[in-house]
Amino acid sequence: MDNHPPFIDTLKGNARQAGYDDRIRCLVGDMNSMNFPEESFDAIWSEGAAYIMGFKNALHAWRPLLCPKGYLVISELVWFKEEVPLEIKELK
Repeated sequence: MDNHPPFIDTLKGNARQAGYDDRIRCLVGDMNSMNFPEESFDAIWSEGAAYIMGFKNALHAWRPLLCPKGYLVISELVWFKEEVPLEIKELK
């Protein structure tokens, strides 16, 4: 889930190309207002959303959505080098 449709379109294309499109649901939406039944997900992968929502809020909101042996992955994009590749600069 992302609130930026072009990112979801890219994910759908990549999933289809890799043969995972039948296993991944790609949704445009807001992580702050996920309206899914409890235990809906085997995995939730968050790149930056937990820090936007507030870490405690994210954990509180997402934990009930995971299946009993589900995975929650939380990461934050960090750049450690001074020189930024052109591809990254163009994302701004």
